[in-house]
Amino acid sequence: MTREQYETLRAGTLAEHNLNTVGVAKMSEVEILEQFQALSDKIAVQNNMVPAEVLSQRLEANKYGYQQGATIVLNSDFIKPDTLKEPEKLHEMIDTVFHENSHLRDFQALFLSEVRQGMTPEELAGLDERLSEVQSDSWNSYYNHPGEIAAREAGRLGIEEITCDQQVIADVDSVMNGGRNQILATFDFAVVNGEVIYENSMEIDTMSVADDYSLSVVDDDV
Repeated sequence: MTREQYETLRAGTLAEHNLNTVGVAKMSEVEILEQFQALSDKIAVQNNMVPAEVLSQRLEANKYGYQQGATIVLNSDFIKPDTLKEPEKLHEMIDTVFHENSHLRDFQALFLSEVRQGMTPEELAGLDERLSEVQSDSWNSYYNHPGEIAAREAGRLGIEEITCDQQVIADVDSVMNGGRNQILATFDFAVVNGEVIYENSMEIDTMSVADDYSLSVVDDDV
């Protein structure tokens, strides 16, 4: 792992924790978009992908986002602090980042061997089906397309992992800060090797919440 990859993974993990209803309420739209970019970059590193550029623009009212080439576009109406204070809306937008990266991963697997190497045999076997055209304009054809099924599952798993990690941090926060949600409200934490590290240097062991990004495996050689 290079230092750049390490920093990307760490920034993505912090974004996963910052993207909570308390955190987004304190951010501008630009800062929220930066958090979604960091999350997307982490997904790219984990899957040996070329990272997507995450942009925002106003889309149809029922459309959360889409992927086109190496770009993921999020509906600008849904990345406003007032909108994301609703847990369901926030989860939909996080889901969208995972969902669209699933499509991008399949697309890049066509020409990047590194992406294919990270796929399971089952994923490789179904790649052509996931990249095939939808057979008709009907909703059922779109919804039941293999690519959409895989993308929905990627979104579901991503949300499940993030909400679990956030709950662990909130539980620690409740014990250490009397339930004031201090960590998630002020971002005064970093997760490295299973420790929540506060600005005041207090350390708490929370192995279940941390990704194992050890500095000992960082390689400066690109």
